[in-house]
Amino acid sequence: MDTYSRKRSAPKEPFDSEPAAKEKFNYISSRVRISVEGFSHGRPTDEIKSELINHFKSCGDLISVEVPTDPILESRAFVNYHGHLAKERALQLNGSDIGNWKALVKFAPREEDLDYQVSLRYHRSLYSDLANDKRFWYGIAVLWYDTSLPEDQVKSILTEHFSSSPFLEFAREINKKRDDYMTEWRVKARRERVIKARREQAFKAS
Repeated sequence: MDTYSRKRSAPKEPFDSEPAAKEKFNYISSRVRISVEGFSHGRPTDEIKSELINHFKSCGDLISVEVPTDPILESRAFVNYHGHLAKERALQLNGSDIGNWKALVKFAPREEDLDYQVSLRYHRSLYSDLANDKRFWYGIAVLWYDTSLPEDQVKSILTEHFSSSPFLEFAREINKKRDDYMTEWRVKARRERVIKARREQAFKAS
């Protein structure tokens, strides 16, 4: 998660005093966490974060904004407030337009967030174990392009064309079985189907 936050002053009294302990408890219990979906993961996180800050800052005392840096496993951004009034105001923005996308806004209670983080760690571990397993790779061959084009230009075109498929790897190969030694690009999009299915199932409840 790429996180924006602003500093808040700490209680001046020692934490072992009863008033300070009560103040700390009230402060923590009054935190509100809102989840936001609907943005394009292909955009820079700073750009998404800026849009979320500008859109949600009027709802209350904004503490931090968290934008996922791993869109394969994390599909939601989180907006954190201090004060329960911000919850109702933020939820009223559900379905509102933010630039060229609509925000899906939900309340993310602390208990649900803990379950989400446990599930996220599990899927990250599983994905890490299987991401390099060739049994879960599939390939796409791109043929008949202009072989006189510079390699960087071809790679840029392919990257843009296959931008919806994460984890692209390009390998330029010479097919020596043909008389003309035809050059082709092989695109390997590493996507573990089992993880994807389990991830979608795990996040349906959220």
